Amino acid sequence: PRTMTREWADVIGQVGIERASLGVQTFSAQCQEAIGRVQSEDCIVQTVDWLRGAGVTSLNFDLMYGLPGQTMHDLEDSLQRTRVLGAERVALFGYAHVPHMKSHQRLIKDGDLPAAKARLKQADAMEAALQECATQQGDSWYHVFLSYRDDAEPAGSGSSIDKRLAKKIYNELLQRNVAQAGGGKIRVYLDSACLR
Repeated sequence: PRTMTREWADVIGQVGIERASLGVQTFSAQCQEAIGRVQSEDCIVQTVDWLRGAGVTSLNFDLMYGLPGQTMHDLEDSLQRTRVLGAERVALFGYAHVPHMKSHQRLIKDGDLPAAKARLKQADAMEAALQECATQQGDSWYHVFLSYRDDAEPAGSGSSIDKRLAKKIYNELLQRNVAQAGGGKIRVYLDSACLR
């Protein structure tokens, strides 16, 4: 949303693009600030309005869990705002803390990141909330990508997720890959990198 302009929306309308995905990540100002992705709700709303006005009929929001300082309230609030803005799809990603690759992440203290169990709890809660949304929304599809990656855990925190646990989660998710939830459907994916 931060880089969207009226001119881009005009081009999107002219070439007939009907699907778009926005890297919203979170509506929480404190979490946005922590990861260096500050974009006001007004900016996101304006972008959605431009895209809809340009003829985009299928809109995806990328949301993240496991962000520095993120609370369950922040996650629930972001999902609620996503629903209000009418996104047809949601892609849920786990925040990957990789300061060796992204230098700005070196400013984030390990203590501000949720431990592995807290990340799993956030992912489970969001999956349940998305399933409820699918039930209420009818035929909308909600894509949920659960990223349980060893390298996404804070270095030195002792909270890396055991590969056996990742495989167990992966197998459980395969069992319910496409679940019926009322009229809606949910596709659940797992980052296979953690299974290597």
